[in-house]
Amino acid sequence: QTMSVQLDANRMIHWLGKLHLVLLHFPIALTMAAAFGELASIWRRGPRMSETVRYCLRLAALAAIPTVALGWLLAGASGAVQPSPVLNAHRWLGTSTAIVIVVLAVWSDRHNVRHSKTGMLQIMLAVAVVLTAITAHLGGLLTHGSDFFAF
Repeated sequence: QTMSVQLDANRMIHWLGKLHLVLLHFPIALTMAAAFGELASIWRRGPRMSETVRYCLRLAALAAIPTVALGWLLAGASGAVQPSPVLNAHRWLGTSTAIVIVVLAVWSDRHNVRHSKTGMLQIMLAVAVVLTAITAHLGGLLTHGSDFFAF
């Protein structure tokens, strides 16, 4: 009976973890959309980070939290993913990226109320984009293998 309950719990964790693969595209796309929106704002010399950019950042932050949690569940489910340096880097970089995106979303909202945008917000957004791209690449390596883009 105890063994059966443990197997059912592991199966449930593995199943929940698979939702990571469904959610992960949202914070990636929203972070990239925020960056493109900010580039457009820079081009137009907008004095503040636009509401659209901040909206994308808020949604990216909200999506990143369960995405990270579900990723940890998936990686922790026995037999779901083989432990490797790539997995370890993906887990910790993904967690760090989510933290950066959450901090950026909060900071951009708080800062926008009182001040015009600063270069620091734009640098932090650029860092979030780079971290997101690297994390996504590592996830792709885990899912599709290192020869996925081989020509």
